[in-house]
Amino acid sequence: MNQDRLIELIATEPGAVDRRNFPLTVGLPFRRGLLPAGDPVTIVDGTGTPQAVQTRVMETHVDGSARWMLLDYQADMPALGASKHLLVLGRDGPEPASGRRIEIKRRGRRLTVANGILELKIDGARCRPLERISKDGEILSTGGIEFRIVSEAEESFLASNDRRSRFEIEEQGPMRTLMRWEGSHVGGHGTKHFDFIVRLTVYAGNPFVRLDHTLRRMSSGPQPLSVPRRRCVWNTSSRKSTTTRWAGLM
Repeated sequence: MNQDRLIELIATEPGAVDRRNFPLTVGLPFRRGLLPAGDPVTIVDGTGTPQAVQTRVMETHVDGSARWMLLDYQADMPALGASKHLLVLGRDGPEPASGRRIEIKRRGRRLTVANGILELKIDGARCRPLERISKDGEILSTGGIEFRIVSEAEESFLASNDRRSRFEIEEQGPMRTLMRWEGSHVGGHGTKHFDFIVRLTVYAGNPFVRLDHTLRRMSSGPQPLSVPRRRCVWNTSSRKSTTTRWAGLM
């Protein structure tokens, strides 16, 4: 096989944890003409077995060939070890297997997102992600996640209070889906305190999601001078014992 059509992908696990089917997102540049418009790609593992991959061309050259592509695939990584895959240009790969792909059903502004393990109820009308979480047909939690800012005067401003917030699916695919809310934190009297962008990322076949909460200067009106306290509150009502792990910066 033409070595020019093969790109080695190496992912390392820095911790003492074995990873199985761990989601990876990689951006790759291509020289002009190497990957013509419409040409497929696939990923093969160390045994040469093709793996499912999600692709998105982010930028093209003047001739239409890919200049920058985003890839989503999954890998097994041993603790303190690495996984090696090959990206093969010009070759079709398999579709994600049933039960290991993301499927979305819409009903108005409400969505049901299933990733093969979890089923998530999403309300696009207001920013309170993860309204309901189910696994194997059993409801694990309801209530959603509330993003709250508390001012120096001890007034609370909630992202879910903004009924004019905007919702969209930024990226939809079988391996990774990214949803976004954008609006303002609103207090009980309708006053605002910082704009926000909230992103929810769902990964195929995995029991976890990623949630990002970003503060922005308000698009209009007087700007707040500080953020005394920022809180992420899971207003959950659970029907069984569950384990929740939060990782990130607040």
